[in-house]
Amino acid sequence: MDKAAVEKRESNRCLRLYRYDILHTPRERIFDHITCLAAELLGVKWSFISFLDAEQVFFKSVSHEDMPTYVDRSDSLCSYLLELNLNAPIEFSDLAKEHFKDRFAFIGDFDIHYFACAPLLTPDQYCIGFIGVVDKDSQHLPKGKLDKLTALSQTIMEILRLRQYGRKAMQEEQNWLNRTVHDIKNPLTSIRLYSQLIQREGGTDEKIKRMAARINESSDVLLKRLDELLASL
Repeated sequence: MDKAAVEKRESNRCLRLYRYDILHTPRERIFDHITCLAAELLGVKWSFISFLDAEQVFFKSVSHEDMPTYVDRSDSLCSYLLELNLNAPIEFSDLAKEHFKDRFAFIGDFDIHYFACAPLLTPDQYCIGFIGVVDKDSQHLPKGKLDKLTALSQTIMEILRLRQYGRKAMQEEQNWLNRTVHDIKNPLTSIRLYSQLIQREGGTDEKIKRMAARINESSDVLLKRLDELLASL
């Protein structure tokens, strides 16, 4: 793949990531439960869920309290894995033998030897991040255990998809309410103007003027309530 194609794919990948509105969000219990489950199922020390934008790796959840929330992509093994276009779990039994400790400061800082992860894939197979497990001890896990990472990655993407759907539904409802309020305001404004005109041009009939005043007051109250509703949307 030439440079232009790589840049285009990376741009498309980031656009898909941004649509999920997950970057720079605080930790959440549901994702913390998944990382803890990953470490327990695979029998390793730490686990994480990460998302990669154009410049940084954002850790949405980490089971190690000293792991940072952000690292530069140049310091993360996840950046290297992104270039591999993975569609299945990958495992590194001993990172020291692969010389990754010399390439990525993050690995050396935490003395990580074992690393396994599964990509977080969009429906059109763009990788936006990873769920992974790490350990200070070298090891090799059976394929059945690694497949559990794929199941967890699919669970994460389903959570993101449902949230995206929910936000879209809420936005559509908000847009509908906005249009409806404006549709109601327009005739109410006309009613108020006509009532004011009747008050001025209604002659000497006090009964008509009183009715017009009440219409005007009621219209003002309704318009005020509609403005408050619009402000809350």
